[in-house]
Amino acid sequence: MHGAEDANPGTTPLQANKLYEAIRGNGGTTRLVVLPHEPHWYTAMESNEQLVYEMLRWFDKYVKNAPPRAAAQLIRKLSFKAAILLR
Repeated sequence: MHGAEDANPGTTPLQANKLYEAIRGNGGTTRLVVLPHEPHWYTAMESNEQLVYEMLRWFDKYVKNAPPRAAAQLIRKLSFKAAILLR
């Protein structure tokens, strides 16, 4: 997420585009949201609402509703087997 009018020399909109393309180019999952007329800090209420929406959407997709990882499943299986052996 980036403000289109960001004049901060360390975080220009071009850098956001390059990062987005680099992640996509390497097969990653990414989404670029550019907020029109916004500087480095977001001042419009709608922009801040969009920021919260994007964060909640990301957490819902990649944390809350994410399928269990293989390693986590293996740890649970091993913990369950160890608990049975210790009985």
